[in-house]
Amino acid sequence: MARQIGKPRGPQRDPPQTNIFTQPMSPPENLTAVEASHWCKIVRELRGDWFQPENAALLVQLCRHLANADRLARELRGLSPKKEFTRYTKLAKTMQTETRLIAILMQKMRLTQQSRYNYLSANQYRNPVTRAKVLTGADGKPRPWNEGQIMATPPRNDKNNGHES
Repeated sequence: MARQIGKPRGPQRDPPQTNIFTQPMSPPENLTAVEASHWCKIVRELRGDWFQPENAALLVQLCRHLANADRLARELRGLSPKKEFTRYTKLAKTMQTETRLIAILMQKMRLTQQSRYNYLSANQYRNPVTRAKVLTGADGKPRPWNEGQIMATPPRNDKNNGHES
């Protein structure tokens, strides 16, 4: 019996089905009006199935931190750094902490701009040789899903495949 090479042939599995037309999750009852408005802004901008009930706790915390950051920004705008230096610096440090926490939560939930970029715009794919390898298949022809992408021709006398030493 000949040894099988490649993927085993078995029953084909269907990819998981997602429903992009599901209604967005409504904000929990324990959020304030400002926090709930942040919730609605975030949830309505994404597919209906982006947030699952198990992600609601992270989203609640993000909305609370966003509301706190808004409140701190209003307070900071009303203060004069020269007259109320101690209070101003304390609020500025608190604002910095809130901003850091917001960034962490948004990264964890893949809400940042970086998580939405096309993989071709990342730094490792700016090299023309690597870009050409990513956009083409093993046969050197463009992959069907990459048609229309700009193909860069690799340099001819490149000894190390376009990677810097």
